Amino acid sequence: MRHGKGFIFNEITTEKSSVYAFTLEIQVIKRGNNRMQASNKAYTLTDHAKERIRQRIGITAEGAAIAWVSAKVESASQTNRDGRKTHYITDAFEIVCEGLKVVTVMPTDITNRYLTKLGDVITKEVTKLIAEHNKELRKADIAIAEAQLNFLKARNPRTKEVIQAKLVSACDCKVLIEDEIKMIRKAAGRYGVE
Repeated sequence: MRHGKGFIFNEITTEKSSVYAFTLEIQVIKRGNNRMQASNKAYTLTDHAKERIRQRIGITAEGAAIAWVSAKVESASQTNRDGRKTHYITDAFEIVCEGLKVVTVMPTDITNRYLTKLGDVITKEVTKLIAEHNKELRKADIAIAEAQLNFLKARNPRTKEVIQAKLVSACDCKVLIEDEIKMIRKAAGRYGVE
């Protein structure tokens, strides 16, 4: 691919020959602090829109979120105006903009029913996982307390070393379980489950 003044030259290779074709540069993308310009439109995201995109789509990078919004707005199947707000409806999401500022991203009515059902399933699974890990956490707390008690009762230095190793192992196990619980809660938060 070669670039010319205002043109992009694409090399099209077939089995028989190689042909150069040129096309006008349709889309110019420039990145700024909170902006990306595509097709002469510079979208900005509100904090609420960033959070909803993170929760509902899983995109955390602002530049990627703006690119996603730009692509979805251009491929919107329906556009509705409500005062100053414009609703772009795609296959699965409705993007609400106030001018070039993205206010929110929400699922369409069709997908919202399924998302509610899936949210309930995810909530149940998260509750089960956290309950299981809480049981393991209590067992680890008991093992630490027993090891500490045995360490205090022991008089032989070799016995104290063995108990000390068990105590360290039990503490490490407890930290791993706590980290697992945090990761489960963080992953559930991406799907809007608290």
